[in-house]
Amino acid sequence: MDFERVKFDEIIYPWRKRFKIKFSFLWFILAILIISALFTSFYTIGTNEVGVILRWGKFIGKALPGLHFKLPLGIDKVIPVKVKYIYKEEFGFRTKRAGVRTEYEEKEFEDESLMLTGDLNVLDVEWVVQFRIKDPYKVLFNLRNVRKAIRDAS
Repeated sequence: MDFERVKFDEIIYPWRKRFKIKFSFLWFILAILIISALFTSFYTIGTNEVGVILRWGKFIGKALPGLHFKLPLGIDKVIPVKVKYIYKEEFGFRTKRAGVRTEYEEKEFEDESLMLTGDLNVLDVEWVVQFRIKDPYKVLFNLRNVRKAIRDAS
């Protein structure tokens, strides 16, 4: 068999003729795919965040703050998790607006703040739990709802 150089048009021509597709339309579709791949390839992680990188839904690593590259078109997915933010859960009250003159909700939350002591006395205790996320992988894949887990543990 003689291995001659085959021109690209000779390969495409039968298909183009069969489906009556113009060659410029194929280039247009290819350009759209390349542009969409470029736009979905770069992502930014904020200064107080860590990105959890998933490839096809499987954990493959963490991304530190800054501009990063990922595989385009939904192959890689990055979930940013705030790890330097201090979360707060309030029990027995709710803050409406924090500041110099803090305002609290008028609704009573006694069902959260009532506690039974060892000598069978009832106490009305209001408290706050503050927490930070240490391992974003564990938060994303071991808990369904972080706030509910904190409230249940407290």
